[in-house]
Amino acid sequence: MDSGYCQKDAKEVPLDRGCRHPKDYCQFRQACMIHFLQKEREQKLRDRPNEDTSDQR
Repeated sequence: MDSGYCQKDAKEVPLDRGCRHPKDYCQFRQACMIHFLQKEREQKLRDRPNEDTSDQR
């Protein structure tokens, strides 16, 4: 399991769990690798159903 450093909490957190405070204000969010990876995973999940339905035409 990979981990990343959360500057808001000042500790290592598991990357697979994503941001521990996604709706709270975080001054580090614009440069947060945990946040970017979480957004990327969410985007892949959103895109996946669209790929399945486009093949049914």
